[in-house]
Amino acid sequence: VGHASPIVVNGMVFLQSSSDDASKRTLLCYDAATGKLKWSKSVPGRKTPVHAKSSLASSTPTSDGERVFVLFWDGRVVTLHAYGLDGSELWSASLGGYVSQHGVGMSPVAHGGKVFINYDQDDPAHAQKPKEGAPPPGPPAENPAEVLAFDAKTGAKVWTAKRKAFRACSSSPFVRELPGGKTELVVSSTAGLTGYDPDTGKVNWD
Repeated sequence: VGHASPIVVNGMVFLQSSSDDASKRTLLCYDAATGKLKWSKSVPGRKTPVHAKSSLASSTPTSDGERVFVLFWDGRVVTLHAYGLDGSELWSASLGGYVSQHGVGMSPVAHGGKVFINYDQDDPAHAQKPKEGAPPPGPPAENPAEVLAFDAKTGAKVWTAKRKAFRACSSSPFVRELPGGKTELVVSSTAGLTGYDPDTGKVNWD
């Protein structure tokens, strides 16, 4: 069960899924030529309210050709996991709680030795309150909206850029090639469109 899209790396198909009972979130690796399951890695999960047209596994994995990166949401906390293409567990980094009436849907992007994540969430002032008797979707986030950059090899946080929080946004960061061989990280949300320096997180324009 899930809305994640598959990616293909070195003849392997990677896809995220959730179990029917929501007790697990899983990264699946298939042989692209035969469809045979090569390996899978799972983490514990729980049921939590999401939009009727959303799912508990809506984040698409990404890869730098050596590793595959996936965001798992256990129903309360979002964690970035890195695996070798052979399924070896390399590192994980917690992003903290997440608040959105739709659930988690953002996907990581790998480029230039880093993994970028648009971690926009609902501003507490605008967040939709859960229905009576329903468990809260997750703990309040320390920074409701930010862009994060992690080192692809180690999982160390390279930089964080705080953003204006309004509504949760699941758009993926876009790496834009500039003249002279430079790049720019462009992130869109309901609060606007922003260009960042991918090495430092400095805002180029907004």
